[in-house]
Amino acid sequence: MEKGIRGVRTVENLIRIALEPLGEVMYIYGGGWNKEDTGAGKASMSFNISKEIIQFAKEQKSDYNFRDYNYKEDISVIEKGLDCSGYIGWVLYNLFGDKKGYVTKSSNICEFLANKGFGSVDKSEGYVKSLPGDIFCSYKNHTYISLGDCEDGSRVLIHSSPPGVQITGTENLKKEKNSKATKLASYYMQKYYKSWYERFPDSSRDISYLTEYIKLNWKVLKDEAKIKKMSAEEVLKHFLGE
Repeated sequence: MEKGIRGVRTVENLIRIALEPLGEVMYIYGGGWNKEDTGAGKASMSFNISKEIIQFAKEQKSDYNFRDYNYKEDISVIEKGLDCSGYIGWVLYNLFGDKKGYVTKSSNICEFLANKGFGSVDKSEGYVKSLPGDIFCSYKNHTYISLGDCEDGSRVLIHSSPPGVQITGTENLKKEKNSKATKLASYYMQKYYKSWYERFPDSSRDISYLTEYIKLNWKVLKDEAKIKKMSAEEVLKHFLGE
């Protein structure tokens, strides 16, 4: 898989960078934050994922539980992985390449970026269609990047969610778990990230990921490759292969 280019502001580059930690980073609560718990820390302000983070992920088995790694008891664990906002912060740090921190509370990330002039926030209630590269955040404290919607209304997304950085698919609008997006997520995780999938095969998320989030509409990302016109299936083929 082709890596992203640091400092290039395109939708295609955003997704390439977002895919780099896929299957190689565990979810650590507080991971990516600084020790003061006020913003970006070492793990999210790096132009590559550290060898220590990748090694930690390789050592974990199917019974991995992020609750066993409590930064309030051992602050060093924040450098072993990334939580949801730490992951988004790492992606943005690499996308913009300006050596600035982009970690904030997951519920605030969309407005945080809008206030910097990077986009506008769509606060529409309920289901809102997504375009590949859109960032979503929930007041229930989670954030993710859309990889596109499917014809049944389900969505493929990438995020750091227990147990770690993964592609998952939502239910469709009929609340059917075996949605197009879930099938796609399972297929690609199993085919291209086999070691991860064998340990952590759950590639599904419920309908709240479609109905309880607000969205950032980007203003500063170019789209010469026309990624925004692609469906989720087309996006996955474009970036990962058939």
